[in-house]
Amino acid sequence: MGLWSSDLFNNFIFATFCFSVFAFFKFEIEYKKVESYTDLLWKSLVTSSISLVVLIICRMTTYYLNNDIEESQNEWLENTLYHLNITLLVIMLCNTFFIFKKLSLYLKTKFIDSFWRYLGWGISASTLLGIFELKFNNPIFIFIFGSFSLALIFASFHIKWVAFFNYKQKLFSMINLFIILIISLTFLEYFYEKSQTVVLIFDVMNNVFIMSLLTFSITYPLFSVLVLLFNLPTSSVFENKLREVKNFQILSQESHTAKNEKDIFETLLVGCFSASNASSAALMISENSNIKFFENIGKEFQKSDIIELKSILRKNSYKPDSGTLYITNFLDLNYTEPLKKFKIKSLLWIPLKTNNEAIGYLIICSEVKDGFEKDGIEIIETYASQASLSIRYSRLIEDKIKNERFRAALNIAEKVQKSLLPKELPLNDYFEISTFYKTAEEVGGDYYDYHKISADEHLFVIADVSGKGTSAAFFTAQLKGVFLSLINFKIDIKEMAIKMNEILSECLEKKTFITLSLIYINTKDKQFSHIRAGHCPLLLFDNKSNESKYIYNNGFGLGIVKKEKFYKFIELDVRKYSENDVLLLYTDGLVEAKNEKNEEFGYDLLNHSFKNNVYSSVADIVKNLTSELYGFT
Repeated sequence: MGLWSSDLFNNFIFATFCFSVFAFFKFEIEYKKVESYTDLLWKSLVTSSISLVVLIICRMTTYYLNNDIEESQNEWLENTLYHLNITLLVIMLCNTFFIFKKLSLYLKTKFIDSFWRYLGWGISASTLLGIFELKFNNPIFIFIFGSFSLALIFASFHIKWVAFFNYKQKLFSMINLFIILIISLTFLEYFYEKSQTVVLIFDVMNNVFIMSLLTFSITYPLFSVLVLLFNLPTSSVFENKLREVKNFQILSQESHTAKNEKDIFETLLVGCFSASNASSAALMISENSNIKFFENIGKEFQKSDIIELKSILRKNSYKPDSGTLYITNFLDLNYTEPLKKFKIKSLLWIPLKTNNEAIGYLIICSEVKDGFEKDGIEIIETYASQASLSIRYSRLIEDKIKNERFRAALNIAEKVQKSLLPKELPLNDYFEISTFYKTAEEVGGDYYDYHKISADEHLFVIADVSGKGTSAAFFTAQLKGVFLSLINFKIDIKEMAIKMNEILSECLEKKTFITLSLIYINTKDKQFSHIRAGHCPLLLFDNKSNESKYIYNNGFGLGIVKKEKFYKFIELDVRKYSENDVLLLYTDGLVEAKNEKNEEFGYDLLNHSFKNNVYSSVADIVKNLTSELYGFT
């Protein structure tokens, strides 16, 4: 064989090469700062494509020269080109291995992290097996290769990154991975063919290291492409919903930061138009019988056209000032001749109110019949409600600022804060609820709410925005808006807390955070789940054991930890409850209340007072606790 003798020394040289390439890409990819995952996939595609191009050139060279050279020279050429392709294959496989590993470790758990660490050591050690002449049918080869293959197939199922890509990223990644899959299969076919038809000095099919990496470069793209393929149809829907939530957050933030009402109006109009997929929209605001603001998108509406439209609605027995009107077929109305040029076929008319008085009208039009979905209408109504609240606040500020600028701002913020709280709480046969709410001298950010998911499922939230004054009240309003919007996603409370942190982190001030507890109660299963994002621990009285205790599950406040790391610092607590169990939710104002000696009411005294009253009605429990608190202070 001459130069191509496959002795132990040559095997050692090749094993050293494989180990060196593996180590190089480990440090090049694994230990560097995480890039965009699409960029990593692009790098993998480029490396694989270059290897494929060289493979094609080699095959074409072999084909055209095969008949023009002697058999001995042909054997030398085959082995030369074969070993060149092995070199490129090792580079490609090591590169793709660490890129796919980084993708697999996205949102990693402790188990996955340990699993990959040990698997990496094993794959690295397998390069040494190339020194020995293990055949593919050797039992040792089969056992080691089979073990690695099963582990790598298991790793191929860890594809959590897919859920966090948008539609374009998913489409790009799917095409990218599909091409890598084809390239890997092409290499597998080439080396298998050579092992069957050519007398080789070194057969890749007998190398555990290469075959294991080649298996992973096939299974991971295959499973990823399948998952991406099934995720694509729902991506745009989820993105639209998330965009609606973010638009609401922007509107809430605009109401706090806007210098005048015009900014609020423009944000409302643009947000509603984009959320409704309408053909046109208009917003008209009046003050003291004069039109203060008018703007439109799409059709060239004039102020007179909106006044005419309001008149048409009244002539058709509708009440434009009473509430939302949805006209599924505008052409069925009478007296619509003056507005036919606008080609309106369905109409959404929403009055903006403050103090139960209409101050303006939001008009959304579509050129198709029944052009709006229920979810879209609810989102637009939420936008309008938030804008009305913002307008009300803005105008109250203008009225009060002349005499009592600072005190007026605090009083108005307190009204806004109280308006965020539910006016009614559920009454049913499964549980009793009683509440107490009183602000301190300054307006704070305390908030609680309730939502009935179904007959058996109930969701409660209690929260406290750091700081005092109007800023805390406004961030409370944003929290309420995000909470109500996320309810429509029908996600569990842990995912809801993660989404809340993701959205609110973008608008909270640097020194502002929100502590929060979410409680999901299933009366059918007699079970409740609890997420505590830095909030005061729940106080639970267990009727069976006649003991009361605090529930200290882990969790950081919203806005403290960056969105991509927040999930690591929050813990879901799930437990059963029985009849006559009592659960106390509260904010830190209760335990931090001080007496004349500067002593805090504290957790111990709260627990003691709570346990002494648990066999009373819930209304009496709240009444007695507040009485003891006032007696202490």
